[in-house]
Amino acid sequence: MVQDLLHDLVQLCRVDGIEPSRLLLSSAADDLTLAVLEQSIALRDAGRAGLSLALLDRARAAGVGSGWLQDNRARALVVLGRCDAALEIWAELRDQEIDPALVACAEAAQRSLQWPPELVQALKTASLIEADQFLGHWLAALGDGNGLGLRE
Repeated sequence: MVQDLLHDLVQLCRVDGIEPSRLLLSSAADDLTLAVLEQSIALRDAGRAGLSLALLDRARAAGVGSGWLQDNRARALVVLGRCDAALEIWAELRDQEIDPALVACAEAAQRSLQWPPELVQALKTASLIEADQFLGHWLAALGDGNGLGLRE
């Protein structure tokens, strides 16, 4: 079954013109979840977020499951401009996952895509000076290394 799924995932990539190096490693069958995760990240990093998401969705439909795969689904969704769907995934991971590292990652990802409540409140009350300060603090806290991008 693992070999059949691995073959299916390799073909999915090849049909799209990508040679899936991580899925072709001899160790891929031993740890399919890791191979899918690494391949999906490589695809996303190569500007192929749609294929990355398709790979993750196909693996998930076949029963390969991991909170980290879900996190990477959310990251691909962000690149594809589907931030609300990504936020839903991260909310589920934050609320249900046992892995503290994954919970922290989901919380950080959510914070990076949601407007801070203080900023929203300042805008509602038309306190533009405060809003400017909150926005500046929020953007500075995000830094350049989060890799998620900013919500439009």
